[in-house]
Amino acid sequence: MFSGRSYLPDEELMRSTLKSQTRWWRLASWALFTVWVGCGILVMNRMRCGVLTNYGADLTQPAWLYIVARGLDGYARENWMVRTFGARPENVALVIFVAGALTEISQRYWPGGLFAGRFDPFDILAFAVGISICYLFDKVTSRHGGRAVRDDKAAQLSNSQHGNH
Repeated sequence: MFSGRSYLPDEELMRSTLKSQTRWWRLASWALFTVWVGCGILVMNRMRCGVLTNYGADLTQPAWLYIVARGLDGYARENWMVRTFGARPENVALVIFVAGALTEISQRYWPGGLFAGRFDPFDILAFAVGISICYLFDKVTSRHGGRAVRDDKAAQLSNSQHGNH
């Protein structure tokens, strides 16, 4: 029967592609989150593990935030980060990088402050690397069918917030 909706031949393929991409983003999100928390536990217990404890959290936490803020892991319900930053990958990458860099720079001028620690410019490099990897994968995968369905989901979310159906 006619449902009032046109059928696009590639629609099923796009949905399948998006589902597969979401599964991989979700796996990446959980892996990054696990490494980030693990690094935090090691540091809090004063266990030194070289590069892992020096830069592990700086590499994984901004990357995890990128995935969450973009809603790539499929948990984007009414997430304030997705509504605020998630529409454009460039915005998300820039906001997360600048926020991370500012917290690191604050350690140079206010070492005992809100983000207490020791300034390390390689932390800023780690932020950039983690975010860049996610950004590049996001841009590449969005060209292969995921973008149209993701934009459709974003439009549906926006319409539901404004009472449009």
